[in-house]
Amino acid sequence: MKFMMEYDEIYELCQQTGVEYSASECHGILCALICTQGESALDMWLSLIEEDAPNALSEADNKRYFENLHHHSSQQLQANDFSFELLLPDDEQALTERAVAMADWCQGFLFGAGIGGIKDNNDLPDDINDLLRDLGNIAQAGYDDDEDENSGESAYMELTEYIKAGVMLTYVELQMSTRFIPDDQTIH
Repeated sequence: MKFMMEYDEIYELCQQTGVEYSASECHGILCALICTQGESALDMWLSLIEEDAPNALSEADNKRYFENLHHHSSQQLQANDFSFELLLPDDEQALTERAVAMADWCQGFLFGAGIGGIKDNNDLPDDINDLLRDLGNIAQAGYDDDEDENSGESAYMELTEYIKAGVMLTYVELQMSTRFIPDDQTIH
């Protein structure tokens, strides 16, 4: 059975297990940890979830679902087919709800990047620094309901594609950099 990321399912799982992070924020944290920690990301992410909600992983099905989300996200980031997707509400949801979820995702990614070892003083490539700065701006941005819906939808789609491309680039660059490879992994 192929695992599919469904925003509503992750949202419900977070609600039921008491995880304080939103579904999008949770996925942003996970993706940042995958970018910075590679194979160590799953353990770090599950520890964060358990720290946030001590009983979240007590049921095997819950833990398995979180593990599947990690595996699916990791596979998407490793693929060369641009299949990586952000965990955001479906397009049928109100643009305001999707914009808030995007801001949460960006906030989660920045939090996960910090936990994963990216600090302000890191000597990172300019494109990664630019992405992190932009994610910070997106995380703080709001959406005005009075804005033209068509231009709002267009901006939302452009931002989504920009974030996806930036995260995929970040993954590739950081996984090629020895600075972010855990000490217990060897490069051959």
